[in-house]
Amino acid sequence: MSVEELLTEPGMLLLVRGPGGIDDLRAALGDLGTVVPVAHEGAGDALGWVRPDGYLGLVADSTDPDVLRRYLAGALHLTQPVAA
Repeated sequence: MSVEELLTEPGMLLLVRGPGGIDDLRAALGDLGTVVPVAHEGAGDALGWVRPDGYLGLVADSTDPDVLRRYLAGALHLTQPVAA
């Protein structure tokens, strides 16, 4: 599936490069969007947050779910994920 196709889904898109933390990131995100693992050979763990309007909202060099929680708390004033 292409990024363009993913952007037709409601909510935000979190692209995750690296093997770790997918389930923890999904839990941190709640139903605000979709978490998509992206294969990138030789790359470390990283996050890329794409807003519903297609603009990049966050780039992080870690898949630590606390990075996402801090972003959600600061940018969207959310302290907990929205229940699915």
